[in-house]
Amino acid sequence: MRAVVIIDAKGIIRSRRTMLRAFRPSDRSVITSIYAARSDALAEKYDSLKKK
Repeated sequence: MRAVVIIDAKGIIRSRRTMLRAFRPSDRSVITSIYAARSDALAEKYDSLKKK
């Protein structure tokens, strides 16, 4: 089995995908997951700044 796990800066698992070893995840899907995790952290930071 092969697994791809995306963890954000706070240590929260944002994406978890498992597949057979014969298959590889596409680069596009991995990068999209990374950007999604990163944008969640930036949105939280923006909201905290906006409240001040």
